[in-house]
Amino acid sequence: MNEIVDSLAINIEVQTESYLFNGHKPSVTIASGLTVLVGPNGAGKTQVLRGLRSELSNHLSNCTASKVRYLSAGRASPLERFRAKSDNPHNTDNSPTYVGNAAYGSIWYDFESLTGDYLVLEQRADLRLKVQARLQAFLSRSIQLTWGQNGLEIRIVPNSGATYLANNEASGILQLAPLLAAIYNEEVGALLIDEPEISLHPQYQAFVMQELQSVAGNPLTEPGKKLVIIATHSPNMLALRSASDLPSMVFFNDQNTPPIQIVIGSGVLNNVKLKALISRLTATHRLAFFARNVLLVEGPSDEIITSQLARALQHPLLAANTQIVPVIGKPEFVDAINLFELMGKRVFVLADLDALTDSNVLVNKFSTRPEAKDAALAVGHNTLVELDYAIRSKFSGIVQSHWNAIQTRVSSHPYWVQFGKGERTDQVRRRVTLAFLMSNGGEELDALIGSSDFVAIKKRFAVLFEALEDAGCFILQKGTVEDYYRSTNKNISKIEAAALEAESFEDASFCKLKTNYSDIVRAIKAAAPIQPVDENLFLRERLGGVLGAIFQFMETGTPSSELNSRARSSHAEVSIFNLENCSSLDELRVRVSINSPLFQRDTFPFEVSINENLTKVIRAKLPALS
Repeated sequence: MNEIVDSLAINIEVQTESYLFNGHKPSVTIASGLTVLVGPNGAGKTQVLRGLRSELSNHLSNCTASKVRYLSAGRASPLERFRAKSDNPHNTDNSPTYVGNAAYGSIWYDFESLTGDYLVLEQRADLRLKVQARLQAFLSRSIQLTWGQNGLEIRIVPNSGATYLANNEASGILQLAPLLAAIYNEEVGALLIDEPEISLHPQYQAFVMQELQSVAGNPLTEPGKKLVIIATHSPNMLALRSASDLPSMVFFNDQNTPPIQIVIGSGVLNNVKLKALISRLTATHRLAFFARNVLLVEGPSDEIITSQLARALQHPLLAANTQIVPVIGKPEFVDAINLFELMGKRVFVLADLDALTDSNVLVNKFSTRPEAKDAALAVGHNTLVELDYAIRSKFSGIVQSHWNAIQTRVSSHPYWVQFGKGERTDQVRRRVTLAFLMSNGGEELDALIGSSDFVAIKKRFAVLFEALEDAGCFILQKGTVEDYYRSTNKNISKIEAAALEAESFEDASFCKLKTNYSDIVRAIKAAAPIQPVDENLFLRERLGGVLGAIFQFMETGTPSSELNSRARSSHAEVSIFNLENCSSLDELRVRVSINSPLFQRDTFPFEVSINENLTKVIRAKLPALS
């Protein structure tokens, strides 16, 4: 159903494949002007874009600009055989680059490739002149189109020098000309482009975006304007200058979840903090628009350590569709959480310890999540806020009562050292005591005061930290990220120190990194949940099946060639293994080795007999990978 929302927007229910979005039909509001579909690969953007194409054809049927132009991500494919060995492994087609057929001139808009726009460029001198003016100004060349024996031939005319075949031109330039033609063509009432950034470097991506914005509008009320809808993976193609632009973005997160769009006129768009955050969004923030999961960290040093630690531990953040985003100070945490939650992202936080000791803002934010409520109820509190208050109040009293006894021991922590004598408030005392307590344990402090107060309160803090982590909030329990470094250098900046520490990860064992950076490792695993790649699992399945079948028919004298032939006839993948009959008169035995250099294992080759437990033997030779 298409519903006119107001004079500036239409609401469209899109028909998509049944496997997407758990069978739900997504509803997308197309504002007059530019609409951007963002999200990871496989989340359904192309399917929705195609669905919108069909619906918009009906919507614009009575409009002067009635053409709906759809350009696919593979739009340059007609040109590739002239530039690469795409159709023939022996040679590239060296004939002049050509596209189309004269018979298709009247239905150019039905092409999903740039062929259609090259055809209309040849037909219309005015459109061609508009495009050529820009090509000459920006690229010092123009396009020459002439009909040849095979089709519409494309040549390049430089501002100075001889004309040459388009076969030798850059892919981006060959795409830019027809892309501009589609943008400027006033017959087009709706322009849909899948990944307009393809083959364009960042500056030209930004230029194309600028041109798209210049023609975007409501073709029903604004002659010469068109609805523009793009699906993109490029931060340069995000038209986000203020909070009012958010409703023009449709956020896709995965193929099971319908896309999310902020309603035009929503009160959240008037939030002063949200407006301020959007005005200072960095390129890293924008990258997170395309991710499923977002891990917010406190500054560039934390970003360096966390990203390099994930790499060293072979836990790929990007493959898990997770983006690390550094915030500017603790006050920005909640604003960033709110922004990304509006987009349907799963948001996690990794914060310094003082984000907990100095304020309950993060606790308040995460306490609303179902996981936090369940964790609080499990330890006898109605909410996480209530649990936090009880622990915070008890801890504050302990520190105040015993400060004189513990001051000398805990004051070596950087939290204490960084403040001058007159700045060391009760708040700083709580910071430094908790940092010491979580780093060193409570027994030493209890010995100083002659009671078990610190051991007891540490156990309660452990419960709070665990509850926060269940909800997605991770605290650097030693204090700051610098307190985890294995070496210190006070004569360099924080960023330089983080870079040096990250370099040392190369020589450290997995075990040591996981132990030393345990708080950060837990945050990484929660924010980037990935299933470990276990090749042995697949090898076990194949080998178990083939050995079980082999022992059903083999005899002492069965040739090894027959074993391999019959095994491979049942499943081609078992050619990875080589089977050799090494039976004796008393027992059937098979020697198994691996042929492929991609799957070498120290446990191969090995022998197994018909009398052994195949499952047990195979699991021992191909154990699960940790």
